[in-house]
Amino acid sequence: MEFIFIIGIVALIAIFYYFFYNKNIEQIKEDLKKEDTIKILVFTTDTCGACQNYKANKHEELKNELLQNNIEMELFENDEEAFKNYQIQWFPTFIVEKNNKLMKLSMQDSPTYDNLMNVVKIMV
Repeated sequence: MEFIFIIGIVALIAIFYYFFYNKNIEQIKEDLKKEDTIKILVFTTDTCGACQNYKANKHEELKNELLQNNIEMELFENDEEAFKNYQIQWFPTFIVEKNNKLMKLSMQDSPTYDNLMNVVKIMV
């Protein structure tokens, strides 16, 4: 009789493990497979000297480095509608978008891949 009771308890534990613990592990694994969606938005104007310097000396290099790491970059140049939508007040402005969350940056110097990735790391 005790043997059957022990087998019943072991069976219940196995069922509990299968339905609760195993599903949680699978969900965690699935969540880990999902990659963060990261995009860099750049806002510039023709009348901004820092913008012209950035576009001439840094934009293509930075864009290529981001693309190599599966990060998109979109340039909004003289785009009044985008400036209003994102409430851009200074130029150049860089917005890091991670999983639909935005962080706006104004960089005195041209941004580097490393300092953009530091911003990505601190975004939750």
